[in-house]
Formats: sequence, C-alpha cells, structure tokens
Amino acid sequence: MLDDLRTHVQVGSSFAFPLDADEWDDGQRDFVRSIIAEAGRRLRGYGIVTSAQAAQRYVIDGEPYFLRGHEHVNGEVVADLAEAIECLIQDQLPPVPVTDRHWFFGVEGGPRTL
Repeated sequence: MLDDLRTHVQVGSSFAFPLDADEWDDGQRDFVRSIIAEAGRRLRGYGIVTSAQAAQRYVIDGEPYFLRGHEHVNGEVVADLAEAIECLIQDQLPPVPVTDRHWFFGVEGGPRTL
C-alpha cells in the first residue's frame, strides 16, 4: 500500500489511484483515507508552496519532489481536493451535474462543472 502511494507521488499521479484496491484490507484502506485527510488538513494551513519549498520539504527515496513544472501549488486547492476524495469515499459528493457536464475538483476557486 505504501509502495502504491510512493509510486503515485513519484510519477505525479498520472494514472488512476484506486482507493478500493482488491489487494488492500479494510485497515489499509482506512489508513490511506486517514493520510489523505491529514495531508489535506496540513496543506490547508500552508498557503502557497513554491517549487523550491516542495523540493526541500518533500523528498522521496532521496529525490526532491517535482511540482510537474509548476512554480508553486496552492495548499488550499490541494486541501479541497483531499476533502473531495473523502466526500467521494463517503458518497457525499454534490449531486450529479446536468447531462454532458462533469465536476472538476482541485482548481482555484473550488469545484466547478465543465
């Protein structure tokens, strides 16, 4: 489970991250949910995190974390995304939008439909 999380951090979460992986037991699923929630709570208080700060603060297997070419990331936006993940798990997302529209989470200004 931790290897799965580490892989997603290293590749920049460029592929699906199932929160209900068949090989995980309930304790592992709860642990993943708890660390996503904790990361969101922590990032909410950070504000803007620059690429230099991220590279210094977040080191995975001896390599600094790369913000995928961005100058900075807004901790509030990441925290909102962490909360949306918890809402998804708890089946508490907003109602399904109108036909041909989809919720888009993890953007400045909060979730919106596209």
